[in-house]
Amino acid sequence: MNRKVLYLFFVLLLVESALGATIKGNLFDASLQPLNNVVVEVNSTPTQRVIVKEESFLFSLPIGTYKITATYETSSGILYAEEVLSVQDEGRYNLDMFLTPVSEEHGMGLEFGQKNFLKENIFLYSVILVLVIALGVFVYFHLRKKKKEEKEEQSVPEELMDIIKLLKKNKGKMTQKDIRKESPLSEAKVSLMISDLIKEQKVEKIKQGRGNIISLKK
Repeated sequence: MNRKVLYLFFVLLLVESALGATIKGNLFDASLQPLNNVVVEVNSTPTQRVIVKEESFLFSLPIGTYKITATYETSSGILYAEEVLSVQDEGRYNLDMFLTPVSEEHGMGLEFGQKNFLKENIFLYSVILVLVIALGVFVYFHLRKKKKEEKEEQSVPEELMDIIKLLKKNKGKMTQKDIRKESPLSEAKVSLMISDLIKEQKVEKIKQGRGNIISLKK
């Protein structure tokens, strides 16, 4: 008989070892009164969550470090407790938790932690939002300007576009003499083309000394 009892006891020890450590605890409020209907959660894999009905909770956990939280809702607010437990070996662990009121300013658990994170990073989010809007506006006007330029280029005869491209290569402004030098066309032809561009309101002519400055119209 004694051998059977010892054998059974040995088997129970093996089962407990296979499961890992046993975590047991009681739940109290700030005045040390026991609490029922408390949601207790441990971030194991998978997450374990229980609603404690009889003041105490029980978990089986393998070796590792865990965060255990307890949440209790009342008509006047929320009570909360959080403990980090390091399970270093197998066996039994006692962990009593004392729940205290939690204000909205401090946050609690995942939900409250997210609210607190948002509050702390509202300035960062605002800056990112402004940058995204500014980038969107910049891209919009850049594409609009590019589209406008392409449309204007299509409306200008190809031979006149050669002078416009030449002006763009030189920051939008050149003397009429320099344009003649860089163009393979005759002086009379260049002068006529510039007159056509002035009529099309693509360029303007500015008198400077004995020469003329030709610049693109903005």
